[in-house]
Amino acid sequence: MPSVGDTKIEFGRAWIYLQPTGQGPGTWRLTGDDNVVNPNQNTSEFLFTATMASGNIAQVGSLLYLTSTGQAALADASSLSTARIAGAATTTATGGTTVTYTSSLPITSLSASAVVDGSPANLTPGTLYYLSSTTPGNYTTTPDTTTAGSVLIQAGVALDTNEMNIEISAPLVI
Repeated sequence: MPSVGDTKIEFGRAWIYLQPTGQGPGTWRLTGDDNVVNPNQNTSEFLFTATMASGNIAQVGSLLYLTSTGQAALADASSLSTARIAGAATTTATGGTTVTYTSSLPITSLSASAVVDGSPANLTPGTLYYLSSTTPGNYTTTPDTTTAGSVLIQAGVALDTNEMNIEISAPLVI
């Protein structure tokens, strides 16, 4: 069992073991020094593709889940079935077209006004962002922690005003 503060390099990325609340299980998280992929690494290894489900429109950074048929759809925290984030879109896509997404690479050139609840002009560096329960595919800084059945799931942390490091936590049903 790792101890708080232990570090490791895995998949060419730096990780640190943390226990945020001081109680319960800890978790491995990317370190703050790990916001770029190793220059010798092929980033295509961290990109995946799927067909967007009908009626869905993904922006760069939109949070996606995979349907039972393997199509990508906009994730939302209103239920566990739609809150299992597969990753964030790295391309724009509409229903029936191919979307590229990642769960391991930072999303650069993210338009906060397009994918964050409240349409802020910019991300706030260092702030944790969660899956929205009100707008499918969006992030929020104020997750719903009171509605029975909603899901609390961290999706990322802002590295800069337009760059999000994707960090998907395990879902917690309220």
